[in-house]
Amino acid sequence: MLGALLLMAVAPGMQAESLEAIVQRLSAASSSSYHATARYEVLLPQSEEPVAYSVSLNSSRTQPSDTLAPCCYLIDWTAETPSGRARGFCSYFDGHHYRFRDKRLQEYHYDDDSTPFYARGTTALGVQQQAQFASLLPDFIAERLRGIQHDSSYTYTITTDSVRHTVSIEGKQEFAGCEGLDFKYTFSTATGLPVASDFCYNPGQMSEQSVSVEYGAPDVNATDSKLSEPLLMALYPEAFSRYRESGYTLANLPGRPLPAFSAPTHAGERFTYHIGQGFASPTVIAVLDADVDGCSEMVETLRTAVETSPTAASLILAFVSNHPETIAEAIGVQNPGESILSGAKGLARDCGVTATPAIIVCSKDGMVQNAHSGRNKDLAAIVIQEISLAN
Repeated sequence: MLGALLLMAVAPGMQAESLEAIVQRLSAASSSSYHATARYEVLLPQSEEPVAYSVSLNSSRTQPSDTLAPCCYLIDWTAETPSGRARGFCSYFDGHHYRFRDKRLQEYHYDDDSTPFYARGTTALGVQQQAQFASLLPDFIAERLRGIQHDSSYTYTITTDSVRHTVSIEGKQEFAGCEGLDFKYTFSTATGLPVASDFCYNPGQMSEQSVSVEYGAPDVNATDSKLSEPLLMALYPEAFSRYRESGYTLANLPGRPLPAFSAPTHAGERFTYHIGQGFASPTVIAVLDADVDGCSEMVETLRTAVETSPTAASLILAFVSNHPETIAEAIGVQNPGESILSGAKGLARDCGVTATPAIIVCSKDGMVQNAHSGRNKDLAAIVIQEISLAN
């Protein structure tokens, strides 16, 4: 049977409607922006009291060219725990995703690395769509209901309550004859927006988990602000100043661990460095722009320093551009042991590089020995000295 099995269960005073009509009304209601609060409760196995979250939901429709998520969003949440109040947030916009919880700020940028946005080859499993509480947003609910329409593992009923002015979709999902999910969505017939939802995962099993969501009335007077990193930094200064792994500037980089980074190599592979990973030998990292005059001369200067250093060292040439022709012209013949990276804007940003060239010298344990910006006629001698100190 193609699609879901739609069972119309109409009680007295109720008029059933189609799932497609509900999805269209929901999509239309959130087509400009959405601002609301919700109470999210999770009841875990063997727990007497649910874990409750207060969630602030803010979203706006993405541009048609953005295929990573159905909307941009900023979600803020708080929860009362035995150890005190916990707070976090997550946000997606323009190919950037940020999430903060447990004193850890994580960020993902599509231009730096698209992999997290396409987990297992689909955006539905990407970090931007799997973020905590993102599924509560109307645009994400509409996407899920569209999927239910065409998934025969789901069966559901639709009922309209003319007294409460709501319409509900209630059903279940089965896998190989085993029930894995009971669900219920309730929407306002006046606005088309969600009023409540309930989920029971693995019903009747030891791992059963129940989730209930109650939405507050949408705030139609809320001011829309274009999401951006500066806006997030203004809203959450402590998260960015204290817990951002990439919150370095080039000036304060020495004495700190080299930030994690990942970038494609000139050979089409990928170079990934994890914070604290360290290197096999002292390493010189040059952040370069192949489109800038004098780049090839800078490459030769660094190669001379590494080759003539009495201490063995490695060289990473990290180009911020993605132009293979200009990079090839700048590097000439690649030396053995060299790493040539392209599109290294993430590395530049996380190390606080605002202008190229920038030279970062790291010790074997991954700590930054020193960092330099701009050109210097004594650069080769300086790099040789710092390699010996970084050993």
